[in-house]
Amino acid sequence: MLSIKKIAALCAAALVLSGVVFAQGFSVSASNELGSDVWYVMDGDSEGRNDGFAGIYNEFIVDITSERIDAGLDVYAVFDTQGGIDGDSARLFYSSDDFDWYTLFRPLDVLDVAFSTDYWFRGSYMFVEDDNVGSQKLGSEGLSLVFTGLPNLAIGLTAPFNVGSVDNDFIGNFFDEFVLGVGAEYIVNDMFVIGAAVHNIAGSKDNGHFGFHDTQSVAVSAAIYPLYGLEIRAGYGFQDYQGLLNVYGTHLLNASVLWGITDRIALSGDLITNFGTGEDDDVKKGPGIPDYDLYAAIRGDFRVTDPILAYVTLSDYMTINRDAEKNDPKFCVNPGVEYDAGSIGSFAVEVMLEFVDGSLDQVYFPVKWVYEF
Repeated sequence: MLSIKKIAALCAAALVLSGVVFAQGFSVSASNELGSDVWYVMDGDSEGRNDGFAGIYNEFIVDITSERIDAGLDVYAVFDTQGGIDGDSARLFYSSDDFDWYTLFRPLDVLDVAFSTDYWFRGSYMFVEDDNVGSQKLGSEGLSLVFTGLPNLAIGLTAPFNVGSVDNDFIGNFFDEFVLGVGAEYIVNDMFVIGAAVHNIAGSKDNGHFGFHDTQSVAVSAAIYPLYGLEIRAGYGFQDYQGLLNVYGTHLLNASVLWGITDRIALSGDLITNFGTGEDDDVKKGPGIPDYDLYAAIRGDFRVTDPILAYVTLSDYMTINRDAEKNDPKFCVNPGVEYDAGSIGSFAVEVMLEFVDGSLDQVYFPVKWVYEF
């Protein structure tokens, strides 16, 4: 069920989109991804789901751009065959965690007025995971003002609409303890990009409403392009409690590399760790034992022919002390083949093997169809 916040967001996006359509020329890009893990097989000792059909998901993304206004929407829906408390009833639901939207208005050539626009730093992107790391961005899920009047430089000021939640009810950005962020990103030349941001520059305490730590965070980011076909991205976050893939902590390091060896062969790698500085779940009762989180992955791509891409991903997830059920490291092997069918989209078929504590624990068979228009 959509919350008031989501309904307001959709209404705002609709108003902006209608303004674009009737006020000026615009371009539209969209994609739809329909997929399923098809069938999963789980070890008999595994808790939760039983072997069976994995359900279906559908993600629709649309972006509209023009000279003065940009807007976008990302909606993710799932048909799950084993939902409910006991995991035995089918359900159709919309994923609020994966829902996203943004609008951006340029009243001046040198100024962006943006709502729910991230402005990710270049160094936040992870090539294998195809996602960005937590707080390494200029913007927020709120109002952002970004000045672009100087060559190769963007300077941003942002105020999030919500800075935490109590019992899943979002709390606003109150003016008696206002949360404000500032940051900048600079392109040194065509080979180097640096960025830095401070979120909640006042460093106000959340007083137990939004967690058990200071809500201030600092991000430093860099992207380097030393050779043709080689990209290196890295970032450091202080008190990044957003992170990625359940890796977060007081000190967070991320790094990612993409190397296009030839036109047909490419290698990429990801690394995120909190150095053992994550918070213990029992932090209210005492210092406890620090959590150690790690995600690492490598991927190889081989373009067999122009329409056929073969790839394999090896990934390792380690979350120690945060959750008793996740103490065992998980190693995944994920080979796949993608076929570009041209005007009707691309199709991919994969096998996902998950090993826990050295033993095969789960097997999935993901398939997906991506259509862009």
